[in-house]
Amino acid sequence: MLNPKKTHMENSSWCVLSIDNVMITAKIQHMGRGKYKILATEDGVDKYINYVVDASDVFSCKRE
Repeated sequence: MLNPKKTHMENSSWCVLSIDNVMITAKIQHMGRGKYKILATEDGVDKYINYVVDASDVFSCKRE
């Protein structure tokens, strides 16, 4: 489990992922056990913020 005292942008990466057959670029944070939480999207759409995705939905990541 991540330390809640850390800022939400630590341990995060910009990744390309698929949600409902839609490819998006989003900043995600690992929650544990293959789950990731979306913190921000590249295009600024708030629809997927705080959405939890499975590791199988993530295609590639670039660590900052």
